[in-house]
Amino acid sequence: MAITGAASLAIGAAAGLVAWLWPDAPREAAPDQEPVTGSAVGDEAAFIEVIVKFKADPVLAAAREGFWRDRDGARRSFAAWRRGPGRELFHEADLHAFTLGGEAVLRWPDTGAGDANARARALAAQIAARSDVEYCDANLAAEAQGPFVE
Repeated sequence: MAITGAASLAIGAAAGLVAWLWPDAPREAAPDQEPVTGSAVGDEAAFIEVIVKFKADPVLAAAREGFWRDRDGARRSFAAWRRGPGRELFHEADLHAFTLGGEAVLRWPDTGAGDANARARALAAQIAARSDVEYCDANLAAEAQGPFVE
């Protein structure tokens, strides 16, 4: 009995750790239930995601510094910034997250047909050519439930 209880405790602890590290990971479901996820696959529209390191900009720096404490506030700041003059390329972008290295993870709706990776690379090249950007890469591994937690 003690071994079974200890094994159950270990399995429960491991499941809790997985839930803490990857909140959107599918969980075990009862036989009559669907697995629980952060959002159902297919619910989220297709998108193109790029990772951008911007040069010094006070609005983006404030959004980056406050993102993990106030995500909605950071997203509002980014939304105001993207509407500024000369930023037409960012008008449809949404701030998804910031990496720990300070890179902005931006998403655009993807309604095109064909090779989404080619569209992502082309967008990243356009962004990288801007004078206010240090570098930009297409996140070709991005998925609707991606690595960043909402």
